[in-house]
Amino acid sequence: DPETDVPASAEAAAAAPESAPAPAQTGPEATALADVDSSDVWHTNHWHFDARLGGAIDDAALGGSIGIGRTQNRWNYGFLAEWNPWFSFDRVSVRPGVFNAYLTLAYRWFQGTRLTIATRIEAGTSTMLFELLGLDKYITGLYLGGALATIRFPLSHDVALTFDPVHFALPAPRPFGLPFYYKQYRVSFGIEVRL
Repeated sequence: DPETDVPASAEAAAAAPESAPAPAQTGPEATALADVDSSDVWHTNHWHFDARLGGAIDDAALGGSIGIGRTQNRWNYGFLAEWNPWFSFDRVSVRPGVFNAYLTLAYRWFQGTRLTIATRIEAGTSTMLFELLGLDKYITGLYLGGALATIRFPLSHDVALTFDPVHFALPAPRPFGLPFYYKQYRVSFGIEVRL
């Protein structure tokens, strides 16, 4: 009967079982992913307080900074205010150095349950805090810096430690004309507290 005939392709389609959903991932890798997604709040979007302390030996200096940051997906944006005193081991002297204020931008390219690794760039202003031959006190220029690998170790849901094995800092209170800058390769440690 032509009215009751069903094409073979339609019969095959009706008889074919529905495709089963992909099996859930199991094992240690799935457990780690679940930990990142559900319990490690450092991977979620949030604001945090940021404090760092570092030092350089080649052009001897310290750098102590405080500020605020925002984690958004794999990106981190922040603002830091830093006092950067300078030292001389030859004459055993200390100078007030410069005051640096800068924005930071970091991308987190490794994300694990025990640590994360990011690359950070910094840009802002640098202000002299003392007079130097040819440089007036409070003259303001540029600050540039960054870290190829910033390692963050979450201690709890609210506190994490940070470590920069190589933190490059270049305060340049007079960047043009006859440039004056104080290049530093620092080792820096820090703490982040969720807000």
